[in-house]
Amino acid sequence: MKHLSKTVIILLAILSTTACSNSSSKTNYSEPKVSYACVTDSNGTPTTVAQSEKRGNIPIIRWTSDFGFGEGYTPQSRCDEVSANFQKYYKRGILNYITTGQKNNYDIICVSSKFGGGCLSDATQGQLWTLKREDNASEVIPKVFDLGYLGSAPLEQSDGSVITRQGSQVYLDVKKHLEQAPTMP
Repeated sequence: MKHLSKTVIILLAILSTTACSNSSSKTNYSEPKVSYACVTDSNGTPTTVAQSEKRGNIPIIRWTSDFGFGEGYTPQSRCDEVSANFQKYYKRGILNYITTGQKNNYDIICVSSKFGGGCLSDATQGQLWTLKREDNASEVIPKVFDLGYLGSAPLEQSDGSVITRQGSQVYLDVKKHLEQAPTMP
């Protein structure tokens, strides 16, 4: 009986050490945490930002024009709503690519879990915002996202690009954007 108790104690010690080392090794390899919020930049412009543990505030969208604004929306209200959507989809683990789709015969900007995929099967579960009828959806992503750091390179499908096309569909790789985009001063 005494031998059995020592064996149980040793086994428990080994298991707890293994559990601790496994949990710490997972932490070492995890991606930096990001949260999304609407902040006002130095010019007073409402801006959707990714607040990265590693890099600081990374501007995603500066709400200076009325892209996709419906009745009753101001740049501030659109920034608040879209920033909340970014945060919601980030928490769900589905904010991998940003692309375009349709809902109720309107073009929308939405999230896709993979390159080459469309909006999530239920567009309301991945919708960031609705565009106006006159907006060209494939032109909105390059224009509205804060991509000035990319210069005027054409949109092509390539492994290193933040924005790629597959046919007429445009995709913004969120992870690459967060790695390459400049931070706010």
